[in-house]
Amino acid sequence: MTTQPLLPVAGHQAARARIIRLLRDRWRRLVLLILLSGTSIAATLSGPMLIGMVIDAVMGGDGQRVVTFAALAYAVLAATGAAFHYLAGITAARVGESALRELRVEVFDHALGVPLDVVDRAGTGEFTSRLTSDVNVLVRAVRESAPNVLFAALELILIVVALLLVDWRLCIVALLAGAPLTVAAGAWYARRAPARYLAERQAHADLASGLLQCYRGRSTLAAYRAGGRYRWSMAQRGRAVLDAGLSTTAARNRLRPAVRLSLGLALIGVIIVGAALVGAGAATVGAVSAIALYIVRLQAPVSTLLEELDAIQQATAASTRLVGIAQIPRHRGTIGARPLARQPLARPEGIDVVLSGVEFGYEPGRPVVQALDLHVQAGERITIVGSSGAGKTTLAKLLAGLHEPWSGEIRIGGHRTHDLGAEEMARLVALVPQEGHIFSRTVADNVRLAAHGVTEEQINEALALVGAGSWAAGLPQGLDTLVGEEGHGLGPPQAQQIGLARLVCADPPVVVMDEATAELDPSAAARTEHHLSAALAGRTVITVAHRLDSATRADRIVVMEAGRVVECGSHEELLARPGHYAALWQQWRSSRASGA
Repeated sequence: MTTQPLLPVAGHQAARARIIRLLRDRWRRLVLLILLSGTSIAATLSGPMLIGMVIDAVMGGDGQRVVTFAALAYAVLAATGAAFHYLAGITAARVGESALRELRVEVFDHALGVPLDVVDRAGTGEFTSRLTSDVNVLVRAVRESAPNVLFAALELILIVVALLLVDWRLCIVALLAGAPLTVAAGAWYARRAPARYLAERQAHADLASGLLQCYRGRSTLAAYRAGGRYRWSMAQRGRAVLDAGLSTTAARNRLRPAVRLSLGLALIGVIIVGAALVGAGAATVGAVSAIALYIVRLQAPVSTLLEELDAIQQATAASTRLVGIAQIPRHRGTIGARPLARQPLARPEGIDVVLSGVEFGYEPGRPVVQALDLHVQAGERITIVGSSGAGKTTLAKLLAGLHEPWSGEIRIGGHRTHDLGAEEMARLVALVPQEGHIFSRTVADNVRLAAHGVTEEQINEALALVGAGSWAAGLPQGLDTLVGEEGHGLGPPQAQQIGLARLVCADPPVVVMDEATAELDPSAAARTEHHLSAALAGRTVITVAHRLDSATRADRIVVMEAGRVVECGSHEELLARPGHYAALWQQWRSSRASGA
């Protein structure tokens, strides 16, 4: 049994409309493709008509001349058809690949703009499935199935035209004999197939999500001997994939025999009525033979359509999931924002940060931060502390503009964050998260992620400032060493130092650090914080602290509990009165003493 999708799924009408827009933008090439394909198919469809001419000529005693003409004509037409088929293939590739590229870029662009709370709720497995598996399904459909379907559909239409040209009466007989069953089977399939294929894509997404979770949590599963329970869960998801696949296969297997039987009925009808017409002198043997051959020829495009039906339905389901990503309201920092005038700061001075009545949560009706008021003066350094789950990290993400408050407002330098675009927020605020992600690029590229224009000298200075200068210099190619999953592996402390070097290079007026030195040992953390203190002079610095010793150096300490600010003051002021901070400090001191 598959789960409900955690991300929106577009309706078939919306997905179809997006595909139509993509094709409409390429209508000239699409028209050229249809003309080239039609010409190629028309040239190759001359065979049955020429055979009919030869049969009538032989029966009339003029066979030799007509046979020679028919052979030469078919050779020329076959060569023409092959040439036009080659040109049509090139044109189809250009149309499909350009449309695919535009859709890829659009979906990826929207995925980058999806609010983090949506990502957190849905999980990375759902996103990974859509941006990899669903995209791959669409790629196969565009490169292989779509051209085959277009050629087959045109061939089907042109065969019907040829039937009308040879003998319209026998054409009507063929349609009356075969069409009713085909229409009935097609209508049944159209009603049931889309939902079944969508369920199949969701089942694959659930399986991919589960596998990703198991891989990432493999150490935890091994530690708690919980592999058996997860194996059962994965078996259930695998069973759901099997059931969904059987459901779509059942739909296909009901349609295919019906269509093939329809062709058989059409051929039987043509032979019976054709024989009667020939006997009455109302039709020639050649014409009836040509009609019969065209109906047999229908097997090829019909078989192609049936074979590609599965891929097209899968691609349709995949497109609804991809277009569904584009329907997610994007983060307010990526669209519709009013840009600020770009006036570079004369010196790295801080700007004030004001939160008024801010409320936010990840699930409706369950706020994580509530009724929060806070004013951080320009150039002030504050540290946010609190027990686990107090809302510290959420507050840090709100300050960095990664989340939109449900209510209330945040002002940075007098500007509402709601009105600032992504570039403006990045220029004003830099967030150093708990985990410093390392991309599979060079060390220099990873640092330049925060500031594209910095020189190697500036990067080296930044790395030295955060205590990473020695190990970075010792890498095989120095700053040009490939790091990350595809290169030289970096440990969590080194990754965190890269994140801090990004911060130094970004040079923002407001800095938000979410336990940015938590992965460093206490002595290294103290040295790094000392160096950063000089580098961040004059800036507004907001730090989420895990080790309370770092809080003692703050101008002001903000204590959070259950999403609210419950205490505020200097280290000495808060210790002087009994309260949350004094209790936290005592717990921390006790834990250090017992650990020692």
